[in-house]
Parts: sequence; C-alpha cells; structure tokens
Amino acid sequence: MEQTPQHYKKSQCFYADMLEKVVLVCLFLWLLSRMWTSFESASWIINGLYVIDQILVLVFCLLRRPATKISLSLWDWTLAFGASFLPLLVKPATGSPLVPLQVAAVLMLMGVTLHLSAKLTLRRGFGVVAANRGIVLSGPYRLVRHPMYAGYFMTQLAILLAGPNTYNVCIVSMAWVLQVLRLHAEERFYSRDAAYAELCKRTRYRIIPYIY
Repeated sequence: MEQTPQHYKKSQCFYADMLEKVVLVCLFLWLLSRMWTSFESASWIINGLYVIDQILVLVFCLLRRPATKISLSLWDWTLAFGASFLPLLVKPATGSPLVPLQVAAVLMLMGVTLHLSAKLTLRRGFGVVAANRGIVLSGPYRLVRHPMYAGYFMTQLAILLAGPNTYNVCIVSMAWVLQVLRLHAEERFYSRDAAYAELCKRTRYRIIPYIY
C-alpha cells in the first residue's frame, strides 16, 4: 500500500526522534568514560555535577512523547545537534580554578535547578530538535522564554570557571553561539502557533530578564 504524505511525515518524525536519542546516548557514554577518571581530583564535585546535569538531559530525551510536528530543516538540525552535543565533548575540569570550587558548584546547581524546573514543566514535551509537543506557558517560562538554555549557560560557565583550558573554552563558546542561533530558529518554527504567540506576549525576554 502506498504511503500518503501524512504517513510519510509521521515516519520522518519517528526516525528523526530515534536518531536524536541514539546520538545522545553514544555521546553521553563517551563523556562518562572521560569524566570517570577525574573523580579523584579536587574538582570531582564539579565534574560529578556536570555528569548528573547531562544524565537529566538524557533521561528527559529518552522519555519524551512523540512529536506531532518536527523541523526537518538541515540548518535547524545542525544548530540543535551542535548546541546540545558539543557540551558532551568537554574535558573534565582540572588545574587551577578561576573561582573557589564552592562558587562554581553553587553556579552549577543553580543552572541544573533552572533547566530541571523547565524540563519538569515540559515533562515529556522536552526535545532536542525543534518539534511541537505542546506549548507551555507556566513555570519558569513566565520569566524567560528559554529557561532551559539559560540553565545550560550557567552549568557550562561553571565547568569553565572550575577548570579552564583552551579546549573547553572553544567547545563551550561554539555551543553558546549555536544555542543563540538555535533559539532564534526555534522561534521561527513555532511562530505560526497561536499558543507560542501568547507566550511571546507574556514573556518578553529570551534568556536574561531585562537584558535579552
């Protein structure tokens, strides 16, 4: 039986969802193998919190519900994969921290708390590539339109402060640039959704209240 365009579109969404999950699991296992040897260093708490942070991303991605509409744009996929998966390539925090490790740990916990609250608000609506799993207007989304990304910025800044090195600075900087481009791409994707238009009216700022 020949597939209709609607069936073909659902098939594309399914395989796109599966591809995201497979890549995410593989990169997380690679991150864990690199972080494991660093847990005997002074920065073990930062590295451990960072692993927990990425576990949360993994769990919510694996448990999310299927998308009714997902972006099939190569540009959107490039931005989403780059912004989401580059942080999994960081090296463990080692060497002399720029701030006391306790300060970096507090910043890390604040970031984890922020993006976890966003994930709990979305519940199974969380995803990597822009996909419509329902628009949420409550929780931290009343403060900024992209609280999850704001939390990511904080956790990634924390690991840079705890153990700066040129490699991690390059990786995280690229991730931040892609993250900003990604959120603009997502807003274009959701722009035709009346619920998202309502969110934009209620929540003016994207990442940082009164700034951006």
